[in-house]
Amino acid sequence: MFHFRRRTLWIIIYITIPMIIILNNLGSDPDVPENVVSASSNQRWSLDNVEVRSIGSVQWLALPSADSLIMSIVLNAIPSTSLAVDNSSAFSSQLQGGKLVLTLTNPVNKAVLEESLLFLEQWLPGNIESIVVSGPFNTQWAELIDRALAETRGEGIEINISSSRGLAHLTSPPMQSQDQLAFLMAVSIIKQRLSGYDIQMSWDHRRERSVVTFNSTLSTDVLFDVNASEFKPIYEAFVESAKARNRTQSQLHRYLQTAIVYNVPFRFFVEQPERLANVSIKDVNRMMEYALEQIKTPQ
Repeated sequence: MFHFRRRTLWIIIYITIPMIIILNNLGSDPDVPENVVSASSNQRWSLDNVEVRSIGSVQWLALPSADSLIMSIVLNAIPSTSLAVDNSSAFSSQLQGGKLVLTLTNPVNKAVLEESLLFLEQWLPGNIESIVVSGPFNTQWAELIDRALAETRGEGIEINISSSRGLAHLTSPPMQSQDQLAFLMAVSIIKQRLSGYDIQMSWDHRRERSVVTFNSTLSTDVLFDVNASEFKPIYEAFVESAKARNRTQSQLHRYLQTAIVYNVPFRFFVEQPERLANVSIKDVNRMMEYALEQIKTPQ
């Protein structure tokens, strides 16, 4: 996250937004176990208690007492208009699920919000699919965001996603599929099996279905059936992560953003323990076979 001055913001935006296709090729592992009990963590909210409220095109994740207002705009085009405006927001961008997601992080301050909206109204093209907000819920602010971004006046260019980098690729099942969790476990096991080699693995979330990329060809020899000793620690790591229900604002915001982009309910993430309970070693081995078929028949 960076803070931009007025005289430099339009230059940065004008140059970097068309370069998003190059700069946002890679991503973190989706929905995999993560450390959610950091000693230096920010304020947290329980997945079981947060509420998503809808006002017009705005989906607002209500987080009482949050000290930031995070707003993500999901677009079907890349803004191409250059503007010089005063904006003190922390600004980031990414391609996800075939969409462009622009995120601004502001203090919980109406004047700053209005300033950001004035800029966005002039800059964004009229291809807004949805608006995701997290922070203390305010009906008037939600209505303000919905009105301000209802008729944006900027220009845009088509999103053109290049091929994934890497010498080998594995395409994930759809986000809402029950196979997705089994696939993630299979990928975790593949990563373990490759740990003794100089092979790097990364995720590419730019398209509707995520892709795992490798910087080397992937031998079919590493895609043999998973045994119980391999499955047990991976499965338990996923389960333990799902049991930790408290999340930071940025984590919860990312969940809602991902739910909107992939058209799944927010409860898809809330109900992860229930989904995990239905995953077996048989499912993971089926995903190993799914990966093996992709290697044998490259896409």
